[in-house]
Amino acid sequence: HLMEEILYSKYFQCSSCNQVCSKIAAYCRCHGNAIDSSSFLSLTDARVMPLINPEEALFFIKFMISLGINLDDDEHDLSGRNLYERCIDAAPSVVRGVIDSLCHGTNSYGSRRQDKNACGDYTQLPPHIKVDLLEYALARQQHGEI
Repeated sequence: HLMEEILYSKYFQCSSCNQVCSKIAAYCRCHGNAIDSSSFLSLTDARVMPLINPEEALFFIKFMISLGINLDDDEHDLSGRNLYERCIDAAPSVVRGVIDSLCHGTNSYGSRRQDKNACGDYTQLPPHIKVDLLEYALARQQHGEI
């Protein structure tokens, strides 16, 4: 894939991790049928995408599931955290917005496209993934982090 060649080029410099993450997510959305699990894990490797943009975390989890990636066993980065764990770590503020919206009976927690996508992505996740997201969001909130 051309995107992998760009990301791993010696000339590529990550000036904004959130922008790189959003570009990779957009690439995955547009080329989803042509991306296999190996390519996806290469695109989202911590060397090229060390931080997950919170607005893309739920999409990446959903995409991992669609590719059949075992969320507990995918490759770990140098810090010992895999992509799923990095997504869970990035998602609390988005999850909180989605849950607030669902509690108020609306289908999205904001008017932006990213907010609507996050709400849709969340509702399509399996229950055990939602539990992971909610537990982590609650723990972060108790510690005053969100």
